[in-house]
Amino acid sequence: MTNSTGSLIRGRHLLCAVAIGVLCAAMITHAAIPALSPTAYPVVERGAVVEDFHGTKVADPYRWMEALDGAPVQAFIAAQNAVSEPFLAALPDRERFKQRLTALFQYERYGMPTEEGGQYFYQRNDGKQDQAVLYVSDSAAALGRVLIDPNTLRGDATVSLSDYVPSPDGKLLAYALADAGSDWDRWYVRDVATGKDRPDVLEHTKFTSASWARDGSGFYYSAYPNGDDQLQAVVYFHKLGDPQAMDRQVYAVKDHPTRVPYGSVTEDGRYLVLTLDEGTLSNGVLVMALDGSNTVTPLFTKYDGLYQYIGSRAGTVDTELLFQSNAGAPNGRILSVNLGRPGSEPPAPPLVDAASSMLALPGGYWAQVRVAESQQVLESSALVGNRLVGVYLQDASSHMRQFAVADGEPLGEVKLPGLGSVGGISGEAGKREAWF
Repeated sequence: MTNSTGSLIRGRHLLCAVAIGVLCAAMITHAAIPALSPTAYPVVERGAVVEDFHGTKVADPYRWMEALDGAPVQAFIAAQNAVSEPFLAALPDRERFKQRLTALFQYERYGMPTEEGGQYFYQRNDGKQDQAVLYVSDSAAALGRVLIDPNTLRGDATVSLSDYVPSPDGKLLAYALADAGSDWDRWYVRDVATGKDRPDVLEHTKFTSASWARDGSGFYYSAYPNGDDQLQAVVYFHKLGDPQAMDRQVYAVKDHPTRVPYGSVTEDGRYLVLTLDEGTLSNGVLVMALDGSNTVTPLFTKYDGLYQYIGSRAGTVDTELLFQSNAGAPNGRILSVNLGRPGSEPPAPPLVDAASSMLALPGGYWAQVRVAESQQVLESSALVGNRLVGVYLQDASSHMRQFAVADGEPLGEVKLPGLGSVGGISGEAGKREAWF
C-alpha cells in the first residue's frame, strides 16, 4: 500500500534543501550577514583508536563520535549549536523565507484509498501535521473517523505509519510503524470497529508488506531471522493470536545468496505468488499452492527483467495471474499466466499473432502477451473489474488507457483533468472502483 507519509518526508527534505540553498545565497550576497571568528568553533577531540586490518594499521580518531547518545557527543553537538543557532537567527531574510516556505507547504493532501468489506481506508494530512493520519469511512465521499494518528505516538512525532493492509472483510488492519525514519518496521493488528490493538506484534521486518489469507486467519510477510539483515529474508505466515515465535516458515531461498522473497495471496486464496527480488533491475516469480501441498511452481526464472504482479482472476482453466514486465519489452507490457495443467503445446491465444503472443515458461507453462509493448513507456498498471488500466508516459505527461482483461482489446483512454503525472493506481479484479 503506497502511503503519503513517505512523500511528506521527501517533500520536507526537498524544501529543506531549497531553504539551505536560498540561505547560503543570502549569506554570499547580503552585506549585513554577521561574521564568525575561526576561534569560535568547538574543538574536536582526536582519539587514539587504531585498527589493524591484516597487518595494515588504520587510525580512527573520531570513533568516539559513533556513540551518538553518549555524553561526549551530546556535549559536542551542544557546542556546535551554540555557535550556529545565533548566527542563523541573525540572517536578515530568514523569517521571510520561513513564512514563504510555510505558506507553500501547508496544504491539505490525501493518499489513495483502499476498500475492503465496505470500509475505505486512506491517509490525510491537514497541511500542518508532521505525519499523515489514517482514516476509515464507510463511504468514499465522507471524511470518516481517525483510526491511527502517528502524531500522538511520541512527543516529537518521529514515529510514522509506513504501511497498512486491511483484512478481506475490513474488520482488522495490519499496520507497520517505523521509528525516526528507520527502514525497520514493527507490525501490529488493530480492530477497526473498536480502534484497539490486538496482542499481535511482529518485528525484524523491512521493505515488506503483508498479504492476508482470504479467510482472515492471518497474513504472510517477510522477515529477517533474528533481525539480522545480513541474512536473507524469509516468508512467514502469522496466525492471528499467536506469538511471532510460532509463525510458520513458508518459503526461504536455498540456492542463491542475494535473492529476497516476498509473497502475495491470489484473489481466490488458492496460491501464494512469490516474488524473488535481486537488486532493482530483475526478479523472478514462483507460485506456491496453498492446498496443503506447498507445491512450488517456477514461472519467471531467467532474471531478465522486472515482473510486477498486478493481480489475479478466474481464468478459463484455473487461476490466471497478470504481470507487468519489461523483460523483452523495454517500454513494458502485460503478461498473463493461466495456472491450469501445463502442456507441451501453447493454448489457443485470443491475439492474432500466436508466434509473438506466447512465451514458453518452465514446466510446460505458457505466458501470454495480454497488452503488447507500445511506443510509450508503461509506468504502472492495475486490474480493475474486467479491465486492465495502464498509465503511460507520453510527451512528458501521464495518459491512462483501458484494455479488456480477457483479450487485451483497447477500450480507450480515461480522460484526465489536464497535463500532469498520475501517481500510482490501485484496483482489484472483483471491484469496479480504481483510485489514482
